[in-house]
Amino acid sequence: MDDEIAKLGKILSLSTEEENGVVMPSDLWHSESDLQSFCAVGRLLSHKSLNFDALRSTLTASFNPIRGMNMRMIDGNRILFCFNHQVDRKRVLENSHWAYEKSLLVLRAVESDENPMKPDLDWCDFHAHIHDLPLEKMNRDFAQFIGNQIGRFIDVDTDKSEKLWGSSL
Repeated sequence: MDDEIAKLGKILSLSTEEENGVVMPSDLWHSESDLQSFCAVGRLLSHKSLNFDALRSTLTASFNPIRGMNMRMIDGNRILFCFNHQVDRKRVLENSHWAYEKSLLVLRAVESDENPMKPDLDWCDFHAHIHDLPLEKMNRDFAQFIGNQIGRFIDVDTDKSEKLWGSSL
C-alpha cells in the first residue's frame, strides 16, 4: 500500500494555476472576525479523560455570561471560549481561578488577530500568604525574594513606606 502511494505521489504535479497559490484580498485579511472578538483560550490541567458536554454545561453555569458564550475544542487539550460581550470575558478572566472536577482551568485572553494555539497555558498566577514572619521581614524586598523562590513575584500591597502591616506577607 505504501509503495502504491509513493508511486502516485511521484506522478502528481501541480498545474500552472495551482503553483501560484491563493491570494487573499486585503479587505479580508484585515477584517475583524466576530468569532474571536471576545475570546479566551483555556486548558484543563488534568490527565483524566474529558466529557466535553459536561464541561460545557458546568462552565456555562459557573461563568454565567450575561450575553452568552460558545465553547469548542480546538485541539486535544485547548478550549476556545467565545463570549458575546467583552464584559463577560473580562469578568471570567479577572475572577480566575476556575476549576472543573478538581482540575485547574488555565485561561488566557485571545485577541482577534492572535492564534489561539500560541498562548502558554502551562502556568497561572497565584496569591501566596507567608505567615509567622518577624516585623523586620514584612517589606517589599523580602516579599519579592520569597515570591521568586516559590515562583514568579508579581506584586505585594504595601503602604507608602514599603512596609506591610498584617499577620502575613
